[in-house]
Amino acid sequence: MKKTLIALAALATAGVASAQSSVTLFGVVDLSYENVHTAAGRVSGLAPSANSSSRLGFRGVEDLGGGMSASFWLEAALAPQSGISSSGTTGNNQNTPAAGATTLFSGATAGGLTFNRRSTVSLSGGFGEIRLGRDYTPTFWNYTIFDPFGTNSVGATLPSYTGLVSPTFVRASNSIGYFLPGNLGGIYGQLMYAMGNRVSNECAGTAVNGFPACANATPAAVYGYTSAVDTSGNGRYFGGRLGYSQGPINVAASYGKTKYQPGTLAISNLLGASFAGNVAVAAAPPALAIPASSVAVAGGSFTDWSLGGSYTFGSVKAMAYYSRQRVDDVSATGTGVFAPAPVAPPTPTLTGSRPFTFGGFGNSLTYRGWGLGVDWGIGAGNVLASYSRVRGETGPFSESASKWAIGYVHNLSKRTAVYGIYSRVNNSEFAAMNAGSYSSGALGAVAPGVSATNPDASGNLGGSSYGMNIGLRHAF
Repeated sequence: MKKTLIALAALATAGVASAQSSVTLFGVVDLSYENVHTAAGRVSGLAPSANSSSRLGFRGVEDLGGGMSASFWLEAALAPQSGISSSGTTGNNQNTPAAGATTLFSGATAGGLTFNRRSTVSLSGGFGEIRLGRDYTPTFWNYTIFDPFGTNSVGATLPSYTGLVSPTFVRASNSIGYFLPGNLGGIYGQLMYAMGNRVSNECAGTAVNGFPACANATPAAVYGYTSAVDTSGNGRYFGGRLGYSQGPINVAASYGKTKYQPGTLAISNLLGASFAGNVAVAAAPPALAIPASSVAVAGGSFTDWSLGGSYTFGSVKAMAYYSRQRVDDVSATGTGVFAPAPVAPPTPTLTGSRPFTFGGFGNSLTYRGWGLGVDWGIGAGNVLASYSRVRGETGPFSESASKWAIGYVHNLSKRTAVYGIYSRVNNSEFAAMNAGSYSSGALGAVAPGVSATNPDASGNLGGSSYGMNIGLRHAF
């Protein structure tokens, strides 16, 4: 014990004495009044992170000499309206929590203050930077950099929402990353490999369904597995991004893929969690069914690529991007309330319920999306505007949604701003997206429900939705 105390004291003394090391405390506190309206109802109240993500972080760097440095970055998400951490973190890039953990936000593991936004250690030099830990995936950057609302608030562009089918869309745990050095004449780039940290004998299947007992949930029966399936590679991500930024121009392309065995990726965000369920039951006669909220949608590996760019004209920055997201081997199972003939919702004649299945091996779900945006600096403020669209396709079915958003940010100082944002979403027949905020800890939208008088499982099927934020942000 005495030796340990002496060692700790020596380390503390070394830290104080070294003029080449530094540690910085930083953060953002951002709160707004949020209001989101859909066909199912309205939710309003105080919510975080509409202009900039609320956070608390520590970062440090040590000069190692010879042009090399070591650094760390620990950054936690905050929900200032309640004082708690605003989200958990995805355990090993899976969308189900570890045994005994509490689920929060589609399988994230809940806890106290977790450094879920970023938790990395790095080594940098003339070769670039090697970074280890939990970090943003390369494929996410095009969505946030070329969105004038920065994938925050009710104004975030639509393709960012559909990407949430994958636990690794925004960040990946257990990652090894490489960044190009910053002296390549405007060329920049990033590579990432993230591990799922699964055991070598992990598999999908249970003895109850005729499979050997396995470590995780059974895939949907629609896949027809006859033996246990190796899932030890689930959650393994590989991706990269390459771009060029010089003067007024910034362009970048990205690609990434996360591996999941067919039927082992539970999907909860499908154009408002209704698209796949509705096309599933529409595929089984009689031609129409309104799915119950218990519809289970599952898939396999997730692939994401995008191309984006911006150009600055004086005080105006114009931006655009195109994206394609695909989930392999998608299926839907559940119980639907059927109508006797193809009658358009939301008022069919209901005749009872029955189970259904749809899809399976080879049936992919593809989202194609794009966004246009502008950030116009006027005096002490910025006018923000965007328009985006996304289309989901699986089997012979396709549905789409569009969104426009406008906002204004007025800077009271370099660190403090007030802002207002408004957006509206319009859906095609079976799509059900809403104008809920993309920010961590946001209010979301009114939960869906199904009944004889309200057969719309999504709460906004084929309808429109609007949302707004009015808030205050301070950075330190």
